[in-house]
Amino acid sequence: KGAFAPICSAMGGFVGQQVLTSITGKFTPIQQWLYLDAYELIKEISFEKEYNAIKSISPDRYQSLRLCIGDSLVQCLARQQLFMVGCGAIGCELLKLFALLGVGRSGQ
Repeated sequence: KGAFAPICSAMGGFVGQQVLTSITGKFTPIQQWLYLDAYELIKEISFEKEYNAIKSISPDRYQSLRLCIGDSLVQCLARQQLFMVGCGAIGCELLKLFALLGVGRSGQ
């Protein structure tokens, strides 16, 4: 199973807000379909080729992320060097998501 932390975080916040809306009765909850398009994350490569490459890697913390975006993009995230100024409410959430994505973990 694959999991992509930013989408999970956004959907969790949305669902939590809708639950509170329906429990309190102050506002009307949304009663329609939600279509979320994240096609930009998927590379134009052969799925079988990428899946076989991922299976050969020993399972680690980022295995579910590899299933979603591929090993090459996970390695690219690991090589990034991030400098973030300020860590308020939004910055704290961004730092959490960067850590879950493994940004800058290669140690270079």
